[in-house]
Amino acid sequence: MFIEPTVLVDVDHTMQVMTDETFGPVLPIMKVSDDSHAIQMANHSYMGLSAYVWSRNLNHARRVAEQLQVGVVNINDTMSHYPVSLLPFGGVKMSGNARTHGAGEVTQFTHTKSYAVGAPPSPIDPATLVRYPGYYRLGKAILGAFFGVTPQQRVEPLVDFLSHDPKGRKVVAGTAAGLGAASLVGMVAATLLKRK
Repeated sequence: MFIEPTVLVDVDHTMQVMTDETFGPVLPIMKVSDDSHAIQMANHSYMGLSAYVWSRNLNHARRVAEQLQVGVVNINDTMSHYPVSLLPFGGVKMSGNARTHGAGEVTQFTHTKSYAVGAPPSPIDPATLVRYPGYYRLGKAILGAFFGVTPQQRVEPLVDFLSHDPKGRKVVAGTAAGLGAASLVGMVAATLLKRK
């Protein structure tokens, strides 16, 4: 089958030639009001293999090209990207998400695995404690204290923790007593140093 290069005029987005991929020498021409309308119409498709932007102003062409939902954009040319072996080629949307050429051609068949490696966490680290059953309210109180935006978000989890967890009350009382004792020792030391 042979199709001569064909220019179609007076087309619109109710026509399949404007929303489907056309593999052939067909150029449909549709009038638009401005760049935004052109970009909207170009993106109004479930396909997105490639696009071609023509302009005497390269900055203008780049601004338009960056907004097109396609895998490849050529500016002031057609198919010039395909022979470049290091430039990935492929589409988006229903045009597929695989790539030929470039490193992505190989890495798309790999499986990335992440590792987090370190020493075991300290048993007295609050981040370790809140992982154990029964420590949900403690974790919520810590997160509220550090990341709460309003005073209510900071205080409510702590009140909830203290009212439901007798061990928590002991921990808080012990911590407060320790901080109080440390403050007292610090004040005495500061007073003695001032006298000298």
